[in-house]
This record gives sequence, structure tokens and C-alpha cells, in this order.
Amino acid sequence: VDVTDDESIQALADRLGIVDHVVTTASARARGLLKDLDRETLRQSFDTKVIGPVMLAKHLQIRGSLTLFSGVAAFKPAVGFLGVAITNGAADFLTRSLSLELAPIRVNAISPGVVDTGIWDEATKEHFRTHNPARRIGTAEDIADAVVFAMTNPFLTGVTLKVDGGE
Repeated sequence: VDVTDDESIQALADRLGIVDHVVTTASARARGLLKDLDRETLRQSFDTKVIGPVMLAKHLQIRGSLTLFSGVAAFKPAVGFLGVAITNGAADFLTRSLSLELAPIRVNAISPGVVDTGIWDEATKEHFRTHNPARRIGTAEDIADAVVFAMTNPFLTGVTLKVDGGE
């Protein structure tokens, strides 16, 4: 589904009917220094990670949980990640807001740190292997385990789980 397209979301909702759990990992990161950021890149980032999940919540018939993704930049800003930080911060706040609006449907978010997905260079990975409290970078399995926990814990809602090795 294209989370930036309401017709695409509605077509998915029509096709699926009632669903138990929804996880959205869609992201369009607006990386770069302030001087290099442009309106369209920021707009795409918000449309994908914030507005898109709002439309998913609006159109899908969810009966269990909705899990969003934030990110470590929301809680630990860094130069060159302004767009990522504000988008992830908005996703974090959206999680808390939707948990109230959709109750009793549970809404949570996962906030990953540096995860070995192939996008990080060796110097970045080595930095996090030696500087975060976990002394390693995350794996896809670390994040998947957190998603399953968020989906299956019946008393967890409005929470952003920081799965970031202590960053």
C-alpha cells in the first residue's frame, strides 16, 4: 500500500476487511543539514511517517493493535538529522494521541537505534559497537521481537519502545 495515497489505503481496507494488527514501517527520511533541506523532502517525510499512519488508522478496521515506527533521532537529535528528528518526534506524539482516539485498540511505536540493515557504513557501525551501552548495533530480529511484544501485550498502549542499545 502507498501510505501517501488515500485511494491506495482505502483499496487495502476494502480488500482486507477487519484486521487484528497493523504495523507500518514506511519512512522517507529527510536527512541533511538545515541549509540542504527542502520543503518537498520534509513534506514527503511527514506524509509517509505521520500523515500516512493517520490515514491507515482512519480507514482500516483494526481490532487489536496498530504499531508505528519512530526512531532514535526523536530522542537524541544530531546535526544532519533535523528532518528525521522532527518526523520521528511527530510519530512518537501521534502514537500517544492515537492510543486515546482509537481506544480500546492499542497503539504503540518502536523507536529503533542503529540497526544493521545495510545502510550504515563500517565506521558508523563500529562507533555504535563501541559507544552505546549494549556494545553492538541492533539486528532486524531485535526490532521484530519488539514489534511482536507491542502487538501481543494486552496492557501496553500509548508507548514508544526504545530498542536502541541504550543510545
